[in-house]
Amino acid sequence: MSSRDAFGEYSPHVNMLFFASAIILSIVLSHPAYLGISLFFAFAYVFTVRPVKGKKLLIRMGVLLILISVISPLFNTMGDTVLFTYLRGRAYTLEALVCGASQAMMAVSVLTWFSSYSEVMTSDRFMYIFAPLAPALCLVLTMVLRLIPSYQRKASQISSSRSSVGKGAGEGTRRERIVSSLTVLGSLVSWALEGAVVTADSMRSRGYGANDRRSHFSLYRFDGRDAFMLLFILALTGLSIFMISRGNASAEFYPSVSLSAVTKGEGLIGAVSFGILCAVPAIINIGEKIIWQYSISKI
Repeated sequence: MSSRDAFGEYSPHVNMLFFASAIILSIVLSHPAYLGISLFFAFAYVFTVRPVKGKKLLIRMGVLLILISVISPLFNTMGDTVLFTYLRGRAYTLEALVCGASQAMMAVSVLTWFSSYSEVMTSDRFMYIFAPLAPALCLVLTMVLRLIPSYQRKASQISSSRSSVGKGAGEGTRRERIVSSLTVLGSLVSWALEGAVVTADSMRSRGYGANDRRSHFSLYRFDGRDAFMLLFILALTGLSIFMISRGNASAEFYPSVSLSAVTKGEGLIGAVSFGILCAVPAIINIGEKIIWQYSISKI
């Protein structure tokens, strides 16, 4: 069961700026506190929109997090604090475990943010942002991204049709299966080429590539609410980057763990600004639900 994604209803420019900020900062940071903040609010956003998907994603990512954290020290013996030894004295160190856990949090948080990005930033939103800048390139990228699921669906349809007459890809001898697979591939290529010709003719008849400026329709608007949110995200991103650049998110793991403080002074400001930045989608969705429930209670 899905809930309304109020953050996804903002302008695509706001969505793109947020995901770019959250993902890039999560990649460049190595401090466990910052990565924990990013990971927590990445899951919080998923849960506010799709609770069922959030539970499944939490289980899968939790397993991945544990595996990376535990396995990483097996390949990295650096560090002064030896927890135990294995395989003829090979050291399993605390520093390698902490470093592996940080890398695991970075990977899982980025994957979770990308999961939300793929749900929000659809191809039409991507076109809305980048078409004015590079229309030809944007069109090519959008068509390429669209072709992958289209080819998968068409290949499945062709295979199902052949299976209904006893010529499925998994039936017959090895040679017959190979021939059947090649037949499906040939049909898929023919369908793709025919579709390309039809698309080209349709675009030419609509005047694509003409030098004169043409009007276009868009589902999205950029209003005052979007402008405020865009400036708010920019301010939080700039403040986070400024504090990080001053060494308030530094982390060293070898030969011993040394982390910058995030509980006081500039370190606290940087952590709080980054936390608010990552919490923006979840806060918007939760606030929208509270307002909705309050409105219903007044009826």
